[in-house]
Amino acid sequence: MILNDLFYNLAFIKNQNMKKLIFIIFCAISLNAFSQANMEIVTEQVAHYPKGDTEFFMYLNHSLKYSPEAKLDEIKGKLMFSFDVDVDSTISNFMFMNNVGYGVEDSLKKLILPLKFAPKVMNGKAFKSSTMFTFPVFAH
Repeated sequence: MILNDLFYNLAFIKNQNMKKLIFIIFCAISLNAFSQANMEIVTEQVAHYPKGDTEFFMYLNHSLKYSPEAKLDEIKGKLMFSFDVDVDSTISNFMFMNNVGYGVEDSLKKLILPLKFAPKVMNGKAFKSSTMFTFPVFAH
C-alpha cells in the first residue's frame, strides 16, 4: 500500500513537471510566432514653435497691442486659431475658430504669420501639418 502510494505520488510529480514543461514550450512558441523579424520604429515630432510654446505665448502677450476701445471695454476671452505648418516652416491656411472683435484677430494674425515653425517630422521626413492654439485675451 505504501509502495503503491509512493509510485502514484512520483507519477503525479512527473505529470506536474511535464505540464509545466509543455506550458513553457507553448509560451515560447506563441511569443515567437507573434514577434516580427523586421520591426519598424516610427519616430514622430509634431509641428511646433522652435523656442517652445511658452516663448511663443510670451512673444504674443508682449507684442499684441490692443485698441483703446478694447482696453476701455476690458475685453477678455479665449481666441482659438489654427494654421498649417508647411515643409519649409512657413504658415498657411490661418483661420480663427471664434472672434473677440476690436481688431484683435488681425493684430494677432500679423504677429504670427511671419514666424517660422518647425514642421512635423516623421522618420526623418518633413510633412505639412495642421496645428491649433487657444490664446487668452485680456485687454486692460
